[in-house]
Amino acid sequence: MAVARQSFKEITDTGDGCRPPLNGAFMATRLHVLHPMLVHMPLALMPVAIGADVLGKFTGQRGLCELGRRAMGLTAVGGVLSSVSGLVAQEAVHLEGEEARAKLVTHRNLNLGITAAALVMVGWRRRMKEPSPGYLLSGFGGLAGLFYTAWLGGELVYRHGAGVERAGGVREEKSPELLPKNARRVVGTGAANVREGAKHVVEELKDGEVAPQLRFNPPMPPS
Repeated sequence: MAVARQSFKEITDTGDGCRPPLNGAFMATRLHVLHPMLVHMPLALMPVAIGADVLGKFTGQRGLCELGRRAMGLTAVGGVLSSVSGLVAQEAVHLEGEEARAKLVTHRNLNLGITAAALVMVGWRRRMKEPSPGYLLSGFGGLAGLFYTAWLGGELVYRHGAGVERAGGVREEKSPELLPKNARRVVGTGAANVREGAKHVVEELKDGEVAPQLRFNPPMPPS
């Protein structure tokens, strides 16, 4: 604890015995950071939805089935929010190389597909008191896809520096700081990013780029 306190003091000390206000030094974040904040909703809720339905079906507990039904609705809401914020983030991050781009396109397209599937599953589930085998199989497929796209998201950040300012992974003009004085700019930039992101989705799908990471072979380094 003493080491942690010393490190914090060293970070925040300005040299004259004063420390900068936390809201200025630590709390301001950028528009693209909304995506990693929101993406945890479907990642956490979909396993709950499917897991509760599986337990409810095999134990006969209606309460668990009801939890599964409601959690799937929340999963779909979280998926929509995550997808929209993902389009915003896509336009605000800087990536270099075909491998990084392939991961981004695959991450985005599969997440859009999983979100659409979750919306369909909400309507499907509402018509049943307990989940059918087909519904559960679809849910497990969705979970597999969700975990794969989560891995791709981690690769984009931790391997390629997407959205990391110190790694040069942010296009600052596309990701203003989330401060009250920037409210109009944040809304305008966010809307513009969504429009541009949707345009890129359509263009790349027309070019046949659905999940390029699945067929991408990075060049081998020279021996």
